[in-house]
Amino acid sequence: MLQITFRQPVALFKDEQGGLEYLDSSGRVFGDFTLSAHQDFPTLSGIPPRDERALVRALHVLRVSGGILTAARSGVVISGLRWEADQGYRLLVTYPLLSDPGIARGVIDLGSLEGGDLPNRLEKVRQVLSYLSRRGIEAHQIWADADKKVVVRTSRGS
Repeated sequence: MLQITFRQPVALFKDEQGGLEYLDSSGRVFGDFTLSAHQDFPTLSGIPPRDERALVRALHVLRVSGGILTAARSGVVISGLRWEADQGYRLLVTYPLLSDPGIARGVIDLGSLEGGDLPNRLEKVRQVLSYLSRRGIEAHQIWADADKKVVVRTSRGS
């Protein structure tokens, strides 16, 4: 008997050798990335490829982040999520510069998220990105790895 399983990609997974594979919503890696079937999926990296639990957790972080940061036509695009053992989760985002038409790119450090309130952190980041976007300020890095505050380092060095 032949059994066919259809998997819908939700992200790209960057393996330890730098190759890209599709990742479904359950955290299963399947099929090599090809340009012929390319859509604009965020890339997950830094996560051990055989650790399905870590992949599911990263997908959860990506899903919650996308739901909050890209809501209400904000123009924010999440291009990637990286796990680093010493720093935790790091989002790679772009956002529009409304007062000076253009696009800014930045890194948002979310930390390990152990015991933290991810939606609360992301809501604060959404407000900061909205402020930066309206004023045409490029943020090089945003630290949201504590529940109480968000720290921004702009591209101008402040």
